[in-house]
Amino acid sequence: MALIYRADLQPSKLDLLRGWLPRQPWYAPDTASAGKGSTSTGSTSTPPTQTQLSTVGSFRFDDPAGEVGVETLFVQVDEGVIHQVPLTYRGAPLVGAEASLIGITEHSVLGTRWVYDGLGDPVFLAVTVNAALNGGRHADEFVDVDGELILREPRALVRGSGTDSGAGSRTISPPAVAEISTTSSAHDSTTSFAAFDVVVFRTPEPAPRASGSPTQATPPQAGQPDNRPTNAVLTATWAGQPVEHTLVRVTTAKNL
Repeated sequence: MALIYRADLQPSKLDLLRGWLPRQPWYAPDTASAGKGSTSTGSTSTPPTQTQLSTVGSFRFDDPAGEVGVETLFVQVDEGVIHQVPLTYRGAPLVGAEASLIGITEHSVLGTRWVYDGLGDPVFLAVTVNAALNGGRHADEFVDVDGELILREPRALVRGSGTDSGAGSRTISPPAVAEISTTSSAHDSTTSFAAFDVVVFRTPEPAPRASGSPTQATPPQAGQPDNRPTNAVLTATWAGQPVEHTLVRVTTAKNL
């Protein structure tokens, strides 16, 4: 479960993202409204209204160690495109992950928090791969209200396409930061580590169009290593989006 504090953040998550998002190659501002609010009189002009960001959905995964907050936001730009933004929250800097640092915020309960792009954080990668391959789901979120934990209505419903096979399920540990390599395009971000490629669709599309269903090659013969390639996905629905959208595709070249 994820414990949510009734706390203030200075600056807020969206304040941090307002400076970070425009630097990303996949960021798509609402160009139709870019000039809204601008006026001109002679040689003077009023600058356009600042881009508005809003969170239209979100979900969390549990960090088994209980140290790192793992949350994905669905951030809408003005009234247009919705971007998927995985974040992690840490109580100390993640050494070696400076390029993935989005910013630092003050949490009124937990103190200083370092906010990272999830694709550069080993904990996000591990919990995401495990959820996709093993048919996992979003974490239940509880709000601490005067010492009583109240279950919060989920803001997104997330599930992995893999199969939870008990003792045979694949469970990976967080990789070392030095193992992680991330590239981004106009539509997605891909992180590679060990035998895994993790593709995050920054502008999620309906599941049938974004990526194929999970596939598994022919099982090996008895006594042979299991080197079957496997694809699995995470899909989600959220308020105003009842059709499942593909969030993440995980590909692994071999069983670890």
